[in-house]
Formats: sequence, C-alpha cells, structure tokens
Amino acid sequence: MIVNGFNAATGMANISLVTECGGSNLYGQYSADISSALFQPINGDTGAAIPVLTVTPIPGQNGAGTFNVQMNHASANWPADGNVLLGMVPPSGLSAAGLIGFEAEVATLEVTSS
Repeated sequence: MIVNGFNAATGMANISLVTECGGSNLYGQYSADISSALFQPINGDTGAAIPVLTVTPIPGQNGAGTFNVQMNHASANWPADGNVLLGMVPPSGLSAAGLIGFEAEVATLEVTSS
C-alpha cells in the first residue's frame, strides 16, 4: 500500500495498491473487488477501530488507478493528535474477496490538531 495523499481534517486517504514495493498496480485487475470491508484502520495509540465509510476507485492511465479511502474522522476513535494505522484484512480475507496471494502493509497516517 502506497499513500499518495492524506487529509486528516476529512479522513480521506488516497492510496495505490501494488505488488511488493513499487511493483504492479492492482487497480486494473482488482478495482471491482476492493471495498470498505477490506480496510481496517485503527487509532495508533489506543488500537480502537475506525470505521471506513467508502472506498472509491479512481481510474488512472494504463490501469494504474488509485483508491480514495474515506474513514470516519467524526468517530470517537479518531485521534486528535497521533496516528491512524491503515491496514487491510489478513490474506485469508483478501483471498475471500478475490485477491488471492496478497497481503497488505500497514500505512501510518499522521493526525495533528489544527
């Protein structure tokens, strides 16, 4: 998982899903299989779950699209200051969704009070 952008004020992260570091972009083959149920963001300090509201595929050139992951920044579990750890379900959950043979790294998203 590569984080292309993150807006802590809105809870929106734009990510790319690729094989290995800098490998093939998974958007072209799997964009229809990626859903909010596959993401598991947590508060980095408390470990409390943060709901994912939507995941929107954003088409790109040559099948290299991205995904907007909208997390619920109004959740009581959203940190005022700290980190959100954006992960995905374990490989078995990804396989059940049609993404066979993959696992995701956890991305650290920094939240600071304004």
